[in-house]
Amino acid sequence: MRRPDPCLLITVSRSRYGTLLRR
Repeated sequence: MRRPDPCLLITVSRSRYGTLLRR
């Protein structure tokens, strides 16, 4: 299993937070 990329994790986290806040 490839270790999760910090860049990708941050991008996904920001995208999820943005969607939740934009709700």
